Amino acid sequence: GGSELGSIDEENRKFPTEHGPNPTSQLIQSLQNPNSIKTYVALVRGEGILHGEDLKTKGWFTIDRPIKDEKGRVRDAITEFRFLAGYTVVVLDELGSEDRGENG
Repeated sequence: GGSELGSIDEENRKFPTEHGPNPTSQLIQSLQNPNSIKTYVALVRGEGILHGEDLKTKGWFTIDRPIKDEKGRVRDAITEFRFLAGYTVVVLDELGSEDRGENG
């Protein structure tokens, strides 16, 4: 059951592996460090245009604003973005006319 898995997980956290400290424990500690840098990759839809600006040509840019954590507390956050690619969806109707969707 779940309690068995939980106790195995707890045991793994307590003991180092033959190659050094437990990697899961190290990862958790690193992510909890306020100085850690986390990198995420997100696949999103859209052309990469925001308020008329083509984000694909912008390179890396920084957003510095507070965000809420999982408990609803406001935390300072600096996030760096790079928009790599975008696309336009072209749909042909019955008459062959183009409809470029939301952005078109």
